[in-house]
Amino acid sequence: MNPLAGAHQEIQVLSDWAYLRAHLTVTMTPRDGGKATRRSGFTLTILRKLPPGNWVLARDANLMTTEG
Repeated sequence: MNPLAGAHQEIQVLSDWAYLRAHLTVTMTPRDGGKATRRSGFTLTILRKLPPGNWVLARDANLMTTEG
């Protein structure tokens, strides 16, 4: 089972900045057993390009809520 499933709804690159909008579903299972918790919702991730050319996370926000 994939504990993380989702789909990117939008990806935009603007010079040295980029953002991604997505809808994710995440299942979290405690290591010591217990009931798994499932959350889903929208996310917004902002990336910044560093001078060597690699991208790093600048900000990340989500509106994920626990599913019934």
